[in-house]
Amino acid sequence: MHIVFYGTDRESTEEDLKIALNKLGDIEGKFLVTHQPPYGICDLGDSGHNYGSKSIRDIILEKQPSVVFCGHVHEDFGVARVHSTV
Repeated sequence: MHIVFYGTDRESTEEDLKIALNKLGDIEGKFLVTHQPPYGICDLGDSGHNYGSKSIRDIILEKQPSVVFCGHVHEDFGVARVHSTV
């Protein structure tokens, strides 16, 4: 599932993504792999715009997976920690 940023027919809304992520159940201590980064974490494009997902960020804060792997934004990469999640 993708976030609507570019208006393609394969993307869905942030709200739809949150519903889908909530269906994951308990992911504490597990890995989460997403295309979109969480909002505000390694998501800054050259334009200065954050391209991350607030729904992914909220799921990380709520369900605390051990590790999140993501991509999408080529300009801003690195490793970050949000509470116990890397």
